[in-house]
Amino acid sequence: MSHAMNLYTTRLGELAAHLDIGAIEQDETGHACLTQDKLWAIHLAPLGEESMVMFLRAGTLAGEVQARALLRGNLFSAEHAIIRVALGQDDHLILWSQQRLESTNAEQLHQALGQLVARAVALTGEMDAPSSTSIPPSLRV
Repeated sequence: MSHAMNLYTTRLGELAAHLDIGAIEQDETGHACLTQDKLWAIHLAPLGEESMVMFLRAGTLAGEVQARALLRGNLFSAEHAIIRVALGQDDHLILWSQQRLESTNAEQLHQALGQLVARAVALTGEMDAPSSTSIPPSLRV
């Protein structure tokens, strides 16, 4: 097992201890999944040698206005731990953040999980609001 995978596995173990849950199961690639509030499946995976990624699937894109707002806030950044938004092939929003393995701890990972869920809840609330415009089926963000 590589040093990066060992560090990733160590961070998952620390997170499990911090959350007071059993071991976080991983598949052969290191992918793991946690469920928060019995609703949000948060996926965890190693990303390269130095990072891990956390992502979850939020609701579907509400319309062109929401797409523009999300794209404007989704610029490139050298910062890790920023929540980014992507659009899945099924038009569901994917929220994700990247964490550096060397410099993160269980408390920071727990906080990042909470931030992902809070952002998903906020976006879900926005999607429930009536929208005057919608994206034609042929338009992809």
